[in-house]
Amino acid sequence: MKKVLFTSMMVFAIAFSTSAQTSKGSIALGASYSGHFFSGATLWNMSPSLSYFVKDNLAIGAGAEFVGKSGNTFTNISLFGKSYFGSSESGKLYVKAGLGLCESEISYGAGAGYNAALGKSLSADLGVRYDKFGLSEGVVGVGVGLQFNLSK
Repeated sequence: MKKVLFTSMMVFAIAFSTSAQTSKGSIALGASYSGHFFSGATLWNMSPSLSYFVKDNLAIGAGAEFVGKSGNTFTNISLFGKSYFGSSESGKLYVKAGLGLCESEISYGAGAGYNAALGKSLSADLGVRYDKFGLSEGVVGVGVGLQFNLSK
């Protein structure tokens, strides 16, 4: 009985204590990793980011992406917007779009995924994305990430 009560309390706490993660005024520090597979090659992408919620469920932010392809590494600095959908506080769907500068050339990307709350200030996401870095061909990838809410 104690295990059932404890489990129920934990589920309740996670489900109802995470409401501040996507609320106006929140600041989030994130990190993600994605892999892109195309034309027999692999491209990886590690991305720290910082975002600010300008209104409930809408964040703007900046990130630095470290991208590797065929033994070469390059850096992409980008600005992005990310919109969350749904009323569940335990997880929300999102779409994201960004524009950046990669080795002196314009880059852009877009993606969608699901962000799951892991606690009051921590969430994890899984998503798919399309990226175009400079003159290289566009690539589709799958990514995972963590986001830590600094505000609440």
